[in-house]
Amino acid sequence: IGGTARFVLDVSSVDDVFEAVAFIQRNKIEKYMVVGLGTNLLMPDEEYKGAIIRFPPPRRDDMHMTNDGLVAVFAGHTLDQLIHFSFHNGFIGLENLGGLPSTLGGAIRGNAGAFGTEMKDVVVKVSAIEVSRASYAVREFTSEACEFSYRNSIFKKRPNLIVLKGFLHLKAASKQQLKDAKETYIEKVKYREAKHPVEYPSCGSVFTNIRISGQIEKIISVWPDIAEKVRDEWHGKVSMGYVIKRLGFSGTQVGGAKITEKHANYICNVDHAKAKDVLAIIEEIKKKFVKTFGFSPELEAEIVM
Repeated sequence: IGGTARFVLDVSSVDDVFEAVAFIQRNKIEKYMVVGLGTNLLMPDEEYKGAIIRFPPPRRDDMHMTNDGLVAVFAGHTLDQLIHFSFHNGFIGLENLGGLPSTLGGAIRGNAGAFGTEMKDVVVKVSAIEVSRASYAVREFTSEACEFSYRNSIFKKRPNLIVLKGFLHLKAASKQQLKDAKETYIEKVKYREAKHPVEYPSCGSVFTNIRISGQIEKIISVWPDIAEKVRDEWHGKVSMGYVIKRLGFSGTQVGGAKITEKHANYICNVDHAKAKDVLAIIEEIKKKFVKTFGFSPELEAEIVM
C-alpha cells in the first residue's frame, strides 16, 4: 500500500547511514523517515515528497560479542537473524520474539515485545545518530536513556534519532536451556503463522492492547465477563483483537482492505487496497469503540502523512 517516494536510500552498514544523512543534508531535503521492514507503517497513497532511509536486512554478518559480554548488532539485522546468532553462540533470551517481522532498529524504536518479553529487558545501550539541520553526531544511550515504555522509546518520540546499533545482554545457556529455548522459538513462529494473517500484507497490529488500569476498568464495566481473561490470558491487558471482533468488525471490508477472521487487529491488503481504505476501517472502529467505552483506542500502526 502506498505511492512512490522521491528518494529511497538503502543502507546496509553504519557508514551507509552516515552517507545517507549527508546526502539528505547536502541536497537540503526537508522531509525524511527511516524504515526497517515497514511492519507497523501505513504509507500514503500519494507520493512521499522526501527521502526514505531503508534498512534492508544486510547479507553480511554484522553481529559480534563485545569484550564485556554483550551482543553488538547492526540496526538492519532482523530479530530472527539475531535469535539464530544468539543460539549459535549459546545465548538465550529472545526466543519469545520468534517470527516477529522486525529489524533490530525497528524493534528498539517500538520496544517490540511478545509473550512477556520486551526489548527493554535485554537492551543495555544503543548507538544512534542524532541529525540536526546541517550536521549530525553519534550518541550512545543507556537503557534508561532510551525511555522505553509500552511499544515506545525516545527513538519513536524523536524522529531525528536513527538507531545504528544495539548492545544486548543475553543469558548464557546450558545445553538443556538452549534446547528448550529453540523449541520455544519454533513454537512462537508456528503460533504466529496459525493465529496471525501472515499470508496477506498488512501494517501489523493496528491498535495497541489496552493496558491503562482506568481504561481496562471501563471495558470490564461494559463487559464484566472478560475480567478473567484480562487476569489469566492477556497478561493484565485487554486484547484489541478480541475487542474489535466482539464489536462486530471481523470480515469488514472497504475497497481492497479487510479485517480478516483470523485476527481482528490486522487490516489486510486482500485486493490492491489503498491507504484510504485502511483509514476508513480504522475510523469506523474508533467511532464504535468510543461509543461503547467512552474513550479512544491508541494506534500502534504509524500513519505516514
